[in-house]
Amino acid sequence: MGLGHLRTCYTPESEDLWANAIRLVHTWLDYKTRLALQERGEEEEHEEVMAQLDNVLIEDPSLENASFDQLRSRFATWLATQDTDNPDGNRYLPLQRFKEFIVLDSSALQSTKDAPSPDDRQAGAHARLAPYVKVVAAQHSDGARLAPTRTARSGQNVDEDRLFPGFMRVSIIELRLFWEESFSYDLLELCPRRFTDEPDWKNRFDVF
Repeated sequence: MGLGHLRTCYTPESEDLWANAIRLVHTWLDYKTRLALQERGEEEEHEEVMAQLDNVLIEDPSLENASFDQLRSRFATWLATQDTDNPDGNRYLPLQRFKEFIVLDSSALQSTKDAPSPDDRQAGAHARLAPYVKVVAAQHSDGARLAPTRTARSGQNVDEDRLFPGFMRVSIIELRLFWEESFSYDLLELCPRRFTDEPDWKNRFDVF
């Protein structure tokens, strides 16, 4: 379990924000994992499951304000160093964590500032959902970028939906749920049907 985390902001303020964001991601993953195991009556496996968490942190000042395509290239470079159990030697598949990666840019880091922890019972739903990361489709197959694809789920709204930009925001509190959903669906399928600027997964149930 885990994804690559790429940092693209290196201002003096970002040092503390980066450390806080990574801590927040781990804290919420730990909390949500415990709840999921409790629901299945498997809470005793919590420690073992969390020990398997393997978030890769990629920090390099040369990535400051890098484009998603530049980050994909960097991710592919890291990916080439990873071994898989695929018998045909394909390094890109089938491991889930290679399908997409997390980007923490300036706006994402700012969203984690003063963010509530699971222990903060006074925090409302909006405050808990506000901190986010950007999940980017790795699109590393053969080093080629995938063609733009519409987010439409049916023919009736194909002209209304926007082109899928290859990434979307995911609230940190929902990262574990996103991880589970991404086993069955790719990022395009998980993307909300309608969005204005950047697609946000927490709006996936919005009809209008």
